[in-house]
Amino acid sequence: SHTITYIAPKILEIIEKKHLSLAVGNHVVPEDLMPIIDELVNALEQSIGLGEETPFYNLLITHHDLKIKTDVNAVTFSGGVADCIKADNVTDWFQYGDIGLLLGNRIRNSLFFTKCHVLDTVETIRATVVGAGSHTAEVSGSTISYTDEILPIKNVPVLKLAKEDEQLKASELAAQIRSKLDWYLTDDNQLTNVALSFQGIKSPSFADIQRYAMGITEGVAKLREAGFPLLIIVTEDMAKALGNSIYSMLPEKSPFVCIDSIVAENGDYIDIGTPVAGGNVLPVIIKTLVFN
Repeated sequence: SHTITYIAPKILEIIEKKHLSLAVGNHVVPEDLMPIIDELVNALEQSIGLGEETPFYNLLITHHDLKIKTDVNAVTFSGGVADCIKADNVTDWFQYGDIGLLLGNRIRNSLFFTKCHVLDTVETIRATVVGAGSHTAEVSGSTISYTDEILPIKNVPVLKLAKEDEQLKASELAAQIRSKLDWYLTDDNQLTNVALSFQGIKSPSFADIQRYAMGITEGVAKLREAGFPLLIIVTEDMAKALGNSIYSMLPEKSPFVCIDSIVAENGDYIDIGTPVAGGNVLPVIIKTLVFN
């Protein structure tokens, strides 16, 4: 019908700031939507360091950007829009009831195709929940603790504890963990597995290790009761001592992984592979989402 039936909240904010006459119930043609399409594509370009900065980038990103340190030479696209990028001879831009075809066409004429090598994806996953993002491969080395029967693990969301949380007493740290785990409840009030991420301490004392271990084991009781393995990520080099302390506080043969020298933030997802190098190393992939 070419009638707007829904506008996402962030897009409503762009409409307001750009003083566009777009609202639910309006009858539109493709040209009416191009100012919005352009802002979305500009934000996509900016996410990998292309083009001019858009004032709406920070509004549109999910949590944080990709922190790219080198030029991006190749790009892939996933989801329904990836299929729309390839669409030719379009007769009805709104045949899917959304802006996908308009967005795909604009991407095909964007800096992605002039500044980067766009790789053709055999499987685009159709409708996507992946979003725009990057994968960073890392390894966690010899100072790690884990039970290998639970590996590999894929697509676990990361909960990063604030530095102030890490300085709390064990009981208070446990309370913070329990409270923040509620962020990951599903629509039917069910828990999903979560990997806890900490900065840690460069040279922790025995008391520090015990405080972390007690706070973590108490805080994740609901996860363990739901049958999920305990996944701990620490930036500082303390996973061996912390993991051993946690393991001593868990019921016998409890599944867990404690790895260090990995930086993982809220909004990231983590994959942990099967052990290599005689079990001394775990391959890790951190997946950062920019838009979802």
